[in-house]
Amino acid sequence: EIQDCIMEQAPLLSNISPARLYEECIKLFQNKYSFQVYEQLEYYGLLKHLFKQTHKDAFIKKACINTSQRIKQNKPVTPAFLFAVFLWQAQNNRFTHIKKKQRSFNLAMMQACDETIIQQIKQVSLPKYLTARIRDIWMMQSKLEKMHPKKVQFLLGHPRFRMGYDFLVLRSKSINPELKEAADFWTKVQEKPLDMNNHPA
Repeated sequence: EIQDCIMEQAPLLSNISPARLYEECIKLFQNKYSFQVYEQLEYYGLLKHLFKQTHKDAFIKKACINTSQRIKQNKPVTPAFLFAVFLWQAQNNRFTHIKKKQRSFNLAMMQACDETIIQQIKQVSLPKYLTARIRDIWMMQSKLEKMHPKKVQFLLGHPRFRMGYDFLVLRSKSINPELKEAADFWTKVQEKPLDMNNHPA
């Protein structure tokens, strides 16, 4: 009965303003029950009313579990990181499609970022400062994956480095296990200066 009632009332979510839905998303996912909330929204088919471009995957599951753990430990969490996670696969799919016609990697990435965010704000409004941070996280991934010694200091000094790094680590522990080497590399360079003699230029 509960499920039938939820399914019957679900379409009413489309009548709520995108700005209000943003506030509700923060309440839903930035708490110690983040993962349980995500599972219930997915189970009852409500996730599509907040994230139409998003499909269930291990990356989102891991991110929600981590969010719950951080809040329980009184550690800070940021909505930019969670939205970047929820929209990552959609952004990737757009990038793959665009890259077939656009030779420039960076231009294809930027176009994919913009299109994904534009589609999202039709459902859930996102502040400009938040979309800028989401773009930074996404655009930083390819740079972190390359582990280029000459880019280390530049990336370490980037204001979004920590979020980009955490995003990479989370990917390596869920949907992209092949990125473990890159994740380990960036973990180590934060612990001690990079020995340029041991790495190719």
